[in-house]
Amino acid sequence: MGIDLSQTAYFYNRKTDSVSFLEFIFPLSNKVQFEKLLHDVGEPKPIANGYSSIGTKAGSVLVYNDRVARFISSTMSTTFFENDSVANRYGIKKVAYMAPAADAYSPELDSPTEVADSAAAVLDSAAVAIGWEEGEKEIEPLSPPIIVESTPDTVLANVEAAVPMTVDVAPEEMHDPSYYDSLYTEYENQNRKNDSIRNALRDQWLMGEATRLLSASYKPLSVSDQEKVLKNLGLIRLYVPHVEELYRGLMPYKTIPYLYMGINMDKFKTGYQDGMLDLLQDGNVLRLRGSVGLDRDLAEMSKRLYARKPNGKFNKYLTDKTLGFFNVNINSEAYLRDIPSYTAKYYSGLLGPQQDLVEWGLMALEIALDEKAIAQVMPGDHLFVVNGLRKFRKEYIDYSYDDDYNATEVKKTKDETLPVFIWMFTSKDQRLFRKGLDLAVAKTFGKIQDGIYAFSSKKG
Repeated sequence: MGIDLSQTAYFYNRKTDSVSFLEFIFPLSNKVQFEKLLHDVGEPKPIANGYSSIGTKAGSVLVYNDRVARFISSTMSTTFFENDSVANRYGIKKVAYMAPAADAYSPELDSPTEVADSAAAVLDSAAVAIGWEEGEKEIEPLSPPIIVESTPDTVLANVEAAVPMTVDVAPEEMHDPSYYDSLYTEYENQNRKNDSIRNALRDQWLMGEATRLLSASYKPLSVSDQEKVLKNLGLIRLYVPHVEELYRGLMPYKTIPYLYMGINMDKFKTGYQDGMLDLLQDGNVLRLRGSVGLDRDLAEMSKRLYARKPNGKFNKYLTDKTLGFFNVNINSEAYLRDIPSYTAKYYSGLLGPQQDLVEWGLMALEIALDEKAIAQVMPGDHLFVVNGLRKFRKEYIDYSYDDDYNATEVKKTKDETLPVFIWMFTSKDQRLFRKGLDLAVAKTFGKIQDGIYAFSSKKG
């Protein structure tokens, strides 16, 4: 395919409040061979600095030279235009399907001046996105897309001209079915206009991103970050420079329920810094290895939490028949002592006015817990061993329906595959367990065999 598989390829994401950019960079071994893959896509066009470009689909572009290819795409943020001031700035008008037709369309807001202002807003935003530092070489914009004029016959003006809207519906017409058809038409037309503006912005910002990439005007990663990305590189490495920002990006903290509950995700903290996930190959063995950087307080607490070695007495339960195992070793006493203060420090700030109440409750929990006594019951050496898989036949109720949709119960069976496993941990104070097990035996839920409490279940 003309792609050099012996060298490293890079994939990264850059996110702003308005748009998210993805770029995939991969090395080429044969440009001519690579171009043969693109014949069905389109005709490559020269740009600058020895690069050629080819449009793939809306919101993305492929650029390449003799050594490297770059696939760049952009996706608009779903929440960016929810702010009324932002929407107004770009000429986006929110419209509800069941709004009165006269309210859904205002001639004053869709005058030629308004359309020109919308086009200018797009160009202003593009100028901000494409703006480069003094002394940098300006590169001609990519093609496609082409949205550079600010005259009334721009893309935005054409969209406006192609969207006729009904004005002034008399109240008596609301009883006419055609009235609702007009509402739907206006709703669809306005959404098409809004989508055209969003797409124009997306393509302009994509052009700005590509232009800066090709001119190498981005500030590079620091030397320490570059070392983290490249040192001891295996098959695949995922590097997250700011784990907390990743959390914020994944959580829908701007939705109404979060705001109603007073949760402020801007104050969300984890104590995590950067994160790394590696897929490594060692002969015929694949290994998945992860790590995360911690701030000083969390690092000190982690040393206390995990200051326990695996219990060597459990080794005899790992045999040739073991399918897999999961080993957890924590210091229960340190965990119970530190977790309330950790939660208060990193999470109480989320709840705004409830912060003081949460911190008070956590303090009460800290006082109520007898971590030394609990640690005697369960010190924290856990081993979960999966020794195989077993099939079980299970009955369940399904329903069949006749032509009149009357339901009839039908008993069916299906096979389920469940793991055969052992979970174990030591306990220096077994009174709580023994009392509970003795009660279960007294209630005939189980029995004692050779000093072992045994319980059977028909469900396997």
